[in-house]
Amino acid sequence: MSLKVASPGGLDRNFNKGVGYRSGRRARRPLLPGALGLIAAVALAGCATGTVDDGELEAKTKAAVKEQTGARTKSVSCPDDKDAAKDVTFTCAVVGADGTKGGVRVTVTDDEGTAEISAPFVHTREAEHSIAAALTKGSQTKRVTVACPEIVVGRAKRSFKCEADAGGPNATTIKVTQTDAKGGARFEVVKGSGG
Repeated sequence: MSLKVASPGGLDRNFNKGVGYRSGRRARRPLLPGALGLIAAVALAGCATGTVDDGELEAKTKAAVKEQTGARTKSVSCPDDKDAAKDVTFTCAVVGADGTKGGVRVTVTDDEGTAEISAPFVHTREAEHSIAAALTKGSQTKRVTVACPEIVVGRAKRSFKCEADAGGPNATTIKVTQTDAKGGARFEVVKGSGG
């Protein structure tokens, strides 16, 4: 997904300076560290049967991903008939509302069916907010909305693209590069018009 940033007459010079983009040169700005989804503990019913209730786990995983990362999900699919025994670990597949995908690690932490759900995804709503704030700082552009992929796995040196819109017809692509596995990132304007 690409990031589009525009103003009504194209990107003005002040807007471009605000993001460190001049004369087609790439410049980087630090992105406020976005939190990565960490771990949520959930109790799973149906464990008296010795297996994890797949439907309940999928619903709780979807809620945990939303809470931990802000991502909107289309679906979660967990393996069937997993043992509800301590230290059993498996991966559930998560599909974002936009079709992006990632894996969530589930670890059963006791024989009562308590599990930890680890969603190692970038908090996309925080990333969008941070990018929009940086793009408007020092610019005549008052409002920029940013849309990043729903599911972005947090991994150092991995990049993704977002779209920003300042209400105009022209677009700019922003490349976001994760600087560490803890949610730190930088972004750069890689394509735009105006200026």
